[in-house]
Amino acid sequence: MDVVNYSALITHVCHIIGNKVDEWQCPSCSNGQTISCYSGASETKGVGECRAGTQTCTNGQWGACQGEVLPTEEICDGLDNNCNGLVDDISPICYTGPAGTQGIGICKTGTHVCENGILSACIGVVTPQEEVCDGLDNNCDGTTDEGCTTCAVSPLTPLTDPLAIRMENGETVIYDGLTTAMQQSVDCFSDTVFNAGGTLNITSAYRPLQYQQHLREVWDKYDLLENTSDPACDELKSEVREEFQRHRLRYRPARTSRHTAGTAIDASWNLPAGQSIDALANRCVLSRPVANDCPARLFRNNYFEFKVSPTRFSSL
Repeated sequence: MDVVNYSALITHVCHIIGNKVDEWQCPSCSNGQTISCYSGASETKGVGECRAGTQTCTNGQWGACQGEVLPTEEICDGLDNNCNGLVDDISPICYTGPAGTQGIGICKTGTHVCENGILSACIGVVTPQEEVCDGLDNNCDGTTDEGCTTCAVSPLTPLTDPLAIRMENGETVIYDGLTTAMQQSVDCFSDTVFNAGGTLNITSAYRPLQYQQHLREVWDKYDLLENTSDPACDELKSEVREEFQRHRLRYRPARTSRHTAGTAIDASWNLPAGQSIDALANRCVLSRPVANDCPARLFRNNYFEFKVSPTRFSSL
């Protein structure tokens, strides 16, 4: 009996479903056939700038996806580049320095704004600078003052104001810079205390601004130098420590004070029993908010602050 190969007699009809075909050795597609294609995340298709492309069948095979637009990094151009439904939603944080330097040493990020498709400059950004000997990591490489052979703390600023030099040389009471009104109050106060049977000792009056700032500089550099072990700073550390102790600084001086404005004096006194220094001061337009503190600092116009000791300058 002859065996008949029926499979050879069967004509198979290929079914194309989408861009797939059924079994048998069917061609993938029919020549000239086209289908839509998109290789990005499905939720981005048709959103913003993202678009599907087209595949065309050639010689029974699907070609590459042509013309599709996939999500890209968002830029400031008035378009939704990353296809998330938002236009120009870029981060306000910016950094224009080399990679690996952000947040190192002095380097820090800035901010920018995207408006009407135009990106502003990166405001406030700090990028690497040339390294200098200042106690900072200027080039943002994680190392401070590399190559420096001098102390990172600068020397004390020389005094140039003649009145400041007088005070630095030991003169504590200078009336030159007192306002006219303050001078009148001081004269009145001295006479009033004397007439009440007491004595008044003015321990400080006008303080030149440069001298006040000198006191603050001594305080700040004392703090810096006491916390460094750099041998290059030993000489300056000794100089600043001597200044700190000579001025008997106990509190951080302000950069300006009522003394630098010529409206304050420091004073100590002795009065007979029954006399009030505050009552006598008030007669001369001098006052202090807290009574019974001696020695003290008196101001015109109802201001007063305390003095720790007759020989120590104000911290205010």
